Amino acid sequence: MKTTVVNTLLLILLLLKTAASIASPGLSFLLNGFHGASLHLDGSAEITRAGLLRLTQDLKEVQGHAFHPTPIDIEKISSFSTTFVFAVASGHSGLSGHGITFVLSPTTRLVGSLTGRNNVVAVQLDTVQNLDLNDINDNHVSVDIKSLISVKSTSAGYFTSQGSFKNLSLISGDPMQLWVDYDGIKKRLDVTLAPVESVKPKIPLLSCVSICRREFGFESVYVGFSSSTGAIPTSHYILGWSFSVDGVAEGIDFSRLPSLPGPKSRMLLIGLPVISASVVITVAVVVAVLVYQRGKVAELFV
Repeated sequence: MKTTVVNTLLLILLLLKTAASIASPGLSFLLNGFHGASLHLDGSAEITRAGLLRLTQDLKEVQGHAFHPTPIDIEKISSFSTTFVFAVASGHSGLSGHGITFVLSPTTRLVGSLTGRNNVVAVQLDTVQNLDLNDINDNHVSVDIKSLISVKSTSAGYFTSQGSFKNLSLISGDPMQLWVDYDGIKKRLDVTLAPVESVKPKIPLLSCVSICRREFGFESVYVGFSSSTGAIPTSHYILGWSFSVDGVAEGIDFSRLPSLPGPKSRMLLIGLPVISASVVITVAVVVAVLVYQRGKVAELFV
């Protein structure tokens, strides 16, 4: 009897172990802002007091990376889905840093923004045209697979419900939303872009087909973001992020997203100095008039 019980327990343990070994490792999270978020950050990346994930500060030649700390066994999943809200804010009209990249990487330690992407799968929001890398322009979305040369790219924008194409400027400073959906059965990667709070367009901005997980070349990956400024000081922000393995990423709650820093008030930059100068001049005139009148009054008693 005792032997039977022991054998039964061993069989149950074996079945549990087998089930665990064939189960797809699930990872799902929703971050409406980043207060309290557990992320691996390096470089200039930080979580601001407002709850924004700021990958780069408004400085030259800085890099920032942010990853979810839990790796995914890419060989055991059939799909993944992610969406995030981002914004690129530059103080130089028409110019910015290198943009934002969503990455799947075998490590959380990326050596530089460009060099580190040699061994990652990346969806780029690229705001600089690099002719050496065959970039189509300085405002495009592209997919890289373990190479700096994109497998596919297209100008930033979205398709309306009527099928017409609307351009978007990635460096406008306005929040936008990006969706990345991978279907391992269909071997298809879809990337969709839209203004923030818009319904997800039915037509993806770009699609890559015949992409096998084996092409990724990794057993496990970390998901996250990379960014750099180069010669143009730029702030790259992520406001919210949702991710799901073998399912659809949960929708972001826009009402709970942190606010971006507002532009410096024109009144503070221009108005106050002008007002201050006017006040000084007015006070000087008043003092001069009082002194003059006091002198006149004094003459009456001489």
